[in-house]
Amino acid sequence: MTAYYQNALSLLNKGRMQEAQNLYRSLLVQDQHLKYVLNDLGVTFFMQGDNENALAWYDAALLIDPGFAIAHQNRGNALMEQGRVDDAIASFYRAMELGTEKAWIIQVGHQILTKLTALGRSGKIKAYWETLLKRFPDDPGILHNYANYLQSNLYHSGEAIRIYERLERMPGADLPQLYNDWGVALKNQGRIAEGLARNRQALALKPFMPIVFSNLLFDTLYDPDMDAGEILALHRQYETTQAFEGTMPFSHHLSGWDKRWPLRIAYLSSDFRYHSVGVFSLPAVVHDDRDRFTVCCYYNCPENDEYTETFKKHAELWRVVDGMHPKTVARQIYEDKIDILVDLNGHTRGNLMPAPQMGTPVVSLDGRPPAK
Repeated sequence: MTAYYQNALSLLNKGRMQEAQNLYRSLLVQDQHLKYVLNDLGVTFFMQGDNENALAWYDAALLIDPGFAIAHQNRGNALMEQGRVDDAIASFYRAMELGTEKAWIIQVGHQILTKLTALGRSGKIKAYWETLLKRFPDDPGILHNYANYLQSNLYHSGEAIRIYERLERMPGADLPQLYNDWGVALKNQGRIAEGLARNRQALALKPFMPIVFSNLLFDTLYDPDMDAGEILALHRQYETTQAFEGTMPFSHHLSGWDKRWPLRIAYLSSDFRYHSVGVFSLPAVVHDDRDRFTVCCYYNCPENDEYTETFKKHAELWRVVDGMHPKTVARQIYEDKIDILVDLNGHTRGNLMPAPQMGTPVVSLDGRPPAK
């Protein structure tokens, strides 16, 4: 190595810079571990909050191997800490292009997706999916998620349906979930009967799918060919087939509502925000007679706005139940000694069915028929 170094130094002294650079680079590459050492040094500075020095070491590692995917990811992390979001995302994309492990590439991509979502850059999220699909064009899971993104975020139901049709023929596709999501896309196009057929296909393959059954029940309200008796029968079927394993209905703590006042009335919703449901339900929460009712709210959504703050202000009990299992929510409602639960979701998106059916008397305000 000493002879190589002397040759490089001689070229440098003679002003033959390009040749000297090439020889110096070859000397760096001869130590196969050096790029890892430089990268790891950068990590030590990053962990200490010194992003400038971290970037210097990551860049040094990338001088040795420009295709070093992990260094590009680490560089993105340091840039993100500096608030250089676009530069960070560019580094993450470079890491995705260079990586070899699918799980790792998806993990890096998730960093892009999370940041773009947090910044509200919905128009740039499609580029993330396209980059991922460029690496894994035939991965059924990635294709499925991309189709769901198209229909849920961009409202491109037609494009999503074409992908669902392709997925149906692919090995490894999650067919029960596929048929459910396909049904949602068809409903969004106004093709209610076809959407219901897809929901039924999903349930035929996997009978216990509360969310899928919930979607089916919601869509029946828009099917002109279904009469009230059929819809009621389906709701009763939901109650008997979609209870979670080990769930037993609670025995209510009061034998009658005339035992004490005020009654504890609770509102359950994912829409305590600027939403049609939030707008029409807020007056009830604000103006319920406090001599007769203690008002409680269970909120199943991570979003907050001015409406949310008003709901909080007027609720004697406010609980955020977003992400909680319906059985856990049901237990909390019971332990809070709720007398009347007003379900504002029914079978709409974000519902916590079948939690409201576990013992507390339920009033539904979404227009669906009662399940009992």
